[in-house]
Amino acid sequence: METRSLWLVRHGQASFGKSDYDNLSEAGHEQAYLLGKDFARRGITPSLLVSGSMKRHRQTLAEIAAGAGWTLTDVTDDTETAEASAKGDKTKKDKADRAKSATTDVPDLGADISVTHAPPVLRRRLDERWNELDHRALLTAYKPAYKNMLVLKADMVRTLRPRIAFEDTFAKAVDRWSSGDFDHDYPESFTEFATRINDALGSIVDGTEEHVVVVTSAGPVCWTMAHLAAADSLDAWKQFTLAAVNTGVTRIMIDRHGPHVLTFNEFTHLDGPDLVTNR
Repeated sequence: METRSLWLVRHGQASFGKSDYDNLSEAGHEQAYLLGKDFARRGITPSLLVSGSMKRHRQTLAEIAAGAGWTLTDVTDDTETAEASAKGDKTKKDKADRAKSATTDVPDLGADISVTHAPPVLRRRLDERWNELDHRALLTAYKPAYKNMLVLKADMVRTLRPRIAFEDTFAKAVDRWSSGDFDHDYPESFTEFATRINDALGSIVDGTEEHVVVVTSAGPVCWTMAHLAAADSLDAWKQFTLAAVNTGVTRIMIDRHGPHVLTFNEFTHLDGPDLVTNR
C-alpha cells in the first residue's frame, strides 16, 4: 500500500459575538487565503477536498482554493450513475446513453486546445460528519435560560471579563455533556459525536484517495488527535481544543498500518501575530 496523506484544517476565525457566528470574520477569510497560498508554495495538490456543511467550513475551503489557485468541482451523483452502469444497472445506463446521444453532433469547443497554466480542477465533497458539535445545545442544556442569548450575554458582561467568563461557562457545559450522565438532554451525545468523527476518518482511511484535505472545526480535529494519539482520551481531547488555532493544520499519514499523526495544529502560514486566533 502506498503512503497517503490527510490534512485536517480547522476553519478560519468565525464571527464570535455576532448574530451570525457561522460566518468567517475578515481575519478568517485572510487566514484561509494565506493557507491556500502556502499549499501552493509547498506544491500540495490534493486529489480530494472535503468539508463539513457549515458555512464557515465552506467559506474556508473556498478561500483556500482561491489562495492556492485551484478550481473546484463538486462530486455529484454522476459518479454513482457511472458506477451503477458499470455494474449493469440498465435504467441508469439507458439514461446516460440518451444524454450522450443527444450531444453526439455538438462539436467539442475545447477538443484541440491545451493550456499550460490552467488552474488544477479539484474535486470537492461535503460530509456532514465533519460538522462541529452543537454549542448552543450544550449551553442550553447546562443552563436552560441561555436559550435566550441576551441572558447569556448579560451574565457574561456582569463578570466584567466576558470572554473569559464565556470560556469558563462553556468548559462546564462541555464537562456536563461529555460525562455521559445526561445524554437524554442532548440531540447528540458525546459518544455519538465521537463515533461520527471516527466514522468520517475511517471512510478516508479505507478509501483510495491519495491526498485529502478536510476542512472542519476544532472539535472534530481534536477528537481525531485524541483518538489516534491518546487512545480516545477525553482529557486529551479537552487539552487539544485549548490549543487549536484557526486554520491550524494537522497532518496524518496513512500507510498499511493505518493512520499516524505527523503534526498537530501547524500555523506557520499565518503572517504576523495578529492573524493567530483560536476563537
